[in-house]
Amino acid sequence: MPARKQDAKPNLTDMDADLFLRSINIEFDAGYPERIGHFRPTTKCVSLIRALMGLEDERAFFLVAPYGSGKSLTAAYGLHLIENSKASGAVRLSQLVA
Repeated sequence: MPARKQDAKPNLTDMDADLFLRSINIEFDAGYPERIGHFRPTTKCVSLIRALMGLEDERAFFLVAPYGSGKSLTAAYGLHLIENSKASGAVRLSQLVA
């Protein structure tokens, strides 16, 4: 990537498209494991998944978070945990339970 002046605005043509992750649409993307392959659970995501698996005391959920925080990505990942199909690959629940 060419060097740019400190005060210059970034030029989108100079940026690598791989640096950006596309947003997730649960309806369209849940069936494609490769579209959620970049998922890295945050502390909040792990708490939600553990709760949905029945590993927490709470049984009612209200999920509110800002745009881009990973709500849909977490939900799509959860669908793959539940489905556990060959296309989803090996699911390691021990990472979430431990």
